[in-house]
Amino acid sequence: MADLISLLEQYGIEYRLAGQHHHVGTGWIGIDCPYCDGKGANKFHLGINLTTGSASCWRCGGVDLVKALSNITGLSMAKVMSDVRLIRRPIRNLSRTVRQLKLPFGIGELLPPHRRYLEKRGFNPDVIRQVWGVKGIGPMGGRLAWHLFVPVYHEGQMVSWVCRSISDQSKRRWISAPNECQLIPHKSLLYGEDLASHSVIVVEGPADCWRIGPGAVALFGITWTQAQLRRLVRFPRRIICFDSEKQAQHRAHQLASILCTFPGTTMVVQLDSGKDPAEANEQEVMMLQKLLK
Repeated sequence: MADLISLLEQYGIEYRLAGQHHHVGTGWIGIDCPYCDGKGANKFHLGINLTTGSASCWRCGGVDLVKALSNITGLSMAKVMSDVRLIRRPIRNLSRTVRQLKLPFGIGELLPPHRRYLEKRGFNPDVIRQVWGVKGIGPMGGRLAWHLFVPVYHEGQMVSWVCRSISDQSKRRWISAPNECQLIPHKSLLYGEDLASHSVIVVEGPADCWRIGPGAVALFGITWTQAQLRRLVRFPRRIICFDSEKQAQHRAHQLASILCTFPGTTMVVQLDSGKDPAEANEQEVMMLQKLLK
């Protein structure tokens, strides 16, 4: 990490570490994206992963780090590539360490505030607990106090987790497990894949899966990894249902254009009743459920 910070400082690029800005998660360094933020925007949408050295923007998706830094600094691609190669050597060595699943402190049953939050959003807390394994983190959970604990499973084994704040005042609604706490990185998996069969509805987040039910799989955002693509193409029928906002729909059609090159069928569905499946009305949720059959 020190080498990456030194490089950004050498280039005169403003950055933020995890905890210093709500767009920067654990295991990432955030800088302004040259494609959607612009110089001096201080939005820090472009994240650089400290484990892999890869770059991804909240809006643009996967980004070539060398091209992005060249665009920001005005330096040649050859110069930036040489510098990036030097910092990526120690970064990549970190990925060879043995992973171990580490859970946050204070996980327990859903408490009344957790249940009220779920009911307020139209979910049955008992179904969310029984089907998806969701638990609660209460007042003793430190920075994760009053969050929903959302386990991520692979072939029946919990390998990672994410947490959802039940407070409307929280700047970061979702918090992902740090890299060092995951047995398998959650962004290489599809949330809900263990419950899917022939057809899948591809959504952004776990709450969208909860609304639709088994058969929905989430990417943990509107960006995807190559590992997630490889998992999606295993399903013969893929229905993509992202948020209704313009950027999300753009990404949905980008994903569809990639998946259409593989055997099977792919389609994009845009909702009318809510900005995402988690907020859709019962009629549209039933329509989505019928598409799975």
